[in-house]
Amino acid sequence: MGRVSCGSYCSTPEDRSTCHHGSTIPSVTTLRLAPLPSGVIGRLIQARLGGEALPVALIRQVTEKVEGNPLFAEEIVSFLIERVMPNDRDGKLGFDLSSVAAAMPASVQGVLSARVDRLDPKDRTLLQAAAAIGRRFEPQLLAVAVRESNIEGRLAAMQALRSHLS
Repeated sequence: MGRVSCGSYCSTPEDRSTCHHGSTIPSVTTLRLAPLPSGVIGRLIQARLGGEALPVALIRQVTEKVEGNPLFAEEIVSFLIERVMPNDRDGKLGFDLSSVAAAMPASVQGVLSARVDRLDPKDRTLLQAAAAIGRRFEPQLLAVAVRESNIEGRLAAMQALRSHLS
């Protein structure tokens, strides 16, 4: 028998009131996952930033923003590394707490939107067409959708960027 796994995260009270947490199918089990405790999120942030001793205020800021969502924590830290926290000559991350607070996106969607917005317009169009097609597609179909003949190089560059950010 095959198995299908599906997950969702309802981050706000409004979302939680409309999220479907149950199933009428007898063979489906619903697992409710609680948000990760702030200490775990703090360790995740610390590990993602290379284990450096980080100010408690920075960890608290990110921990409060992500509300126990590990994906959001990962994405926020990547965003901060890319956009807000430059490396100094010794390779250590530098930052100003007020600039971190001002730059921090409000949601996972905000982080991803900021990343997409920084793409070259042609790459953004390619990504949007790929998203409209679905998770799996033939590159030739995507090439037809964006009216270009050679997209393999750009797809490979996007894949390399994705691997670099993970």
